[in-house]
Amino acid sequence: MSNTLAILLIFGIYMAIDTKLSFCEAYNNCGGVFGEYEAFLQNCEHIARLASTDTVTGNAVSNARGAWYAWLLAIDSIRFNQANLLSHYLVKLPNHAQFDCNRLYIDELWNLIDDFRNKLAAVGNVNLVTSNPDYVIINREVAVTLPTFGNTIAQNALENIDGIYSQFVARCNLNDIVGYMGAKVSVRPDRRIQLLHEGSLTKAIYAHLQTRMWLIDAIGIKYYAVSINFTEADKRGLRSVATHSIASSALKPQPAVDDVVAVSNTLTANSFFTISLTP
Repeated sequence: MSNTLAILLIFGIYMAIDTKLSFCEAYNNCGGVFGEYEAFLQNCEHIARLASTDTVTGNAVSNARGAWYAWLLAIDSIRFNQANLLSHYLVKLPNHAQFDCNRLYIDELWNLIDDFRNKLAAVGNVNLVTSNPDYVIINREVAVTLPTFGNTIAQNALENIDGIYSQFVARCNLNDIVGYMGAKVSVRPDRRIQLLHEGSLTKAIYAHLQTRMWLIDAIGIKYYAVSINFTEADKRGLRSVATHSIASSALKPQPAVDDVVAVSNTLTANSFFTISLTP
């Protein structure tokens, strides 16, 4: 092993997996019928290892499994939308470095958030540090075009899934964003903190907009945590409060995460979508 490769392996950055290619091949092998998600992920990993001429690291596999799981959820949610014409959209989001999910709001609301960010920096010398949740739930009344999925799939279809969010930019009013979802293949203690942070902060930003717009009875937003499996420790760890809701005795405490849901196949996905995407 070369010194360069050894260093890359030590730091876990030697990426050798073509996530789109392996997902498409696994999809085509099963004719678009996923079965158990974990079995599908293992098939993707097997294909990726066979296709790779380089060393596949544990970090590479972990990152790839996250991407594959995200596409599974996205495809099953789109199929749910097409079978249930009133259901809300579950839209996959890019990371915050590519796009600030608050840009989905109409300009009036985005300007309020930007003004809030600037005032925090100017008055309190603090930054409004946010991350994008993995998905946003958007009201079906904001009409967009969704792709369809048959027995086979090509890589450009996955690129289309990744780009659906762009159809909603600057189109969502306050209540058009129904909620958010964080999705992890597995949940470690540090990932619990990320889910809690995202849930708490998205609800705080919503509350700020509600205040700025003088909305007394705003309906609020939801935040869901999804994984293939949750332990009891995960469930207890995610049963925390949204911090803004304990700032005043006049407020009713809210959970940072409204529901913790194990989604391990299309059946459990559809059960979750029935709860979270149905108006």
